[in-house]
Amino acid sequence: MSWWNVWVTICGIVAIYFLSRTWEALSYSLKTKTHKCGKIKFYKTKDPVWGIDFMNNLSRSLQENRILSWMEELWASQGTKTFRVSFMGKRVIYSRDLENMKAVSTTQFQEFLVEPVNGHLDPFLGSALSTADGKVWQHSRNLVKPYFERQAFANVQRLAPFTDRLFSLLPTDGETFDIQPLLSRWFLDATTSFLFGRSRDSLIKAENKDVMLAIFDIVRGASARRSMGPLKYLFRDAKWHESIQFAHNYLNDHIDQALDELKARNQNPEKFTAESDRTDLLWSLVQQLNDRILLRDQLAALWIPGMESTSILVSNILFFLSRHPRVWKRLQSEVNAIGQEGLTYNTLRNMQYMTWVINETQRVFPAGVSMTRVAGKDTTLPRGGGADGQQPVFCAKGDLVVCNRYLLHRDPEFWGEDAAEFRPERWDGIRPFWNFVPFGGGPRICPANVMAVTEAAYFVARFCQKYKSIESRDDRPFTPVLHAGVSNLNGVKIAVISW
Repeated sequence: MSWWNVWVTICGIVAIYFLSRTWEALSYSLKTKTHKCGKIKFYKTKDPVWGIDFMNNLSRSLQENRILSWMEELWASQGTKTFRVSFMGKRVIYSRDLENMKAVSTTQFQEFLVEPVNGHLDPFLGSALSTADGKVWQHSRNLVKPYFERQAFANVQRLAPFTDRLFSLLPTDGETFDIQPLLSRWFLDATTSFLFGRSRDSLIKAENKDVMLAIFDIVRGASARRSMGPLKYLFRDAKWHESIQFAHNYLNDHIDQALDELKARNQNPEKFTAESDRTDLLWSLVQQLNDRILLRDQLAALWIPGMESTSILVSNILFFLSRHPRVWKRLQSEVNAIGQEGLTYNTLRNMQYMTWVINETQRVFPAGVSMTRVAGKDTTLPRGGGADGQQPVFCAKGDLVVCNRYLLHRDPEFWGEDAAEFRPERWDGIRPFWNFVPFGGGPRICPANVMAVTEAAYFVARFCQKYKSIESRDDRPFTPVLHAGVSNLNGVKIAVISW
């Protein structure tokens, strides 16, 4: 082929590309009018098609642990709650409008899909509760939902041995320590007991936290793949694949043991007493499924989103309590009025100030910073169009929609000018509804939301009873870093004094 032919071919490809982009833009504009939607504000990037500069800014903010401040600056620069960006050749609608969050989560949740945005989790996780849509999602939800109802986790005393072990590792003479990594091990032990019927016991043997480290590495790699968009399959990391295999082996061992036990119980029921009955989630699942891959996907889908979520919540609560002595004393007074024997599901849920403290911590730093969906069909969002942002917005099939919880939780229009500050008393007499969605909402709300809050309340209550005082030993401000939630890059360095 001559250079002339090559040149003509290249020019033809470029011409076809730009013609297709022009046609797509015209079609989008026409559909916007057909659906009676207003024009959405467009974030101007140096590269109007791929948004390379936008992607670089996003990646840099993640690497430099300033993603939350970058989000604040991004929205402030637009002067609106909803805008559109061209990112990796796709339209992405960013919104911190509660009406859009509400619509995507409830009335229009079937129109906005999760499966297309979860390819970054392959090959670790297939279709399950947090990654599937339609009938597969409904089936997964029916499998696990009963297990996250009150009767399945109301016995908060199941957390006692893990809490006692953690307390035994803490210095009580005023010595400085970082409680954040210990809380990660506490949650690992408690959640593996709940999910698999056998605790990892990492608080007894520190080397047993290897599973937790593998999950962290899987999440790290998945996040990197997600940031690469359609280029995610170019991601190469041998350690990432090793961690996936390690986690798969860990889950497979539990699944095989449970299936073998189920077979033995069915063949010789007389050998098993009522005292040996299992109450873990895996045991419930193996009685409904016998496919090892499906079982593994269901477990992983619950394990990954919840990994560290409760421990991060508790860490952040202790971070704030150590820096707000007045809040600590008021909370401690409420807890001590009940006593350790009175720590039940009902008493924990009815502690007003405890609820305020937990809610305020989740408001300031929600577990999920944003919620991402893909439009499964041509549809609309309630608000964001027009000069005033009050008209509907058109979403073409395949458009990404990112609803920002972090900024929604800090909206001064609802929360006041001190929205960035930690102040539990702001919860006195308010009902925020969709202004506060730490676990999402609608049919896809996190099934473990009540359990997570109850576990956090139990640990914090025990902590208030165990220690007379708590003191911060780190003057640095909270430096947010994204893991399973928003945690402090510098840990939670405190000192405690026993009664």
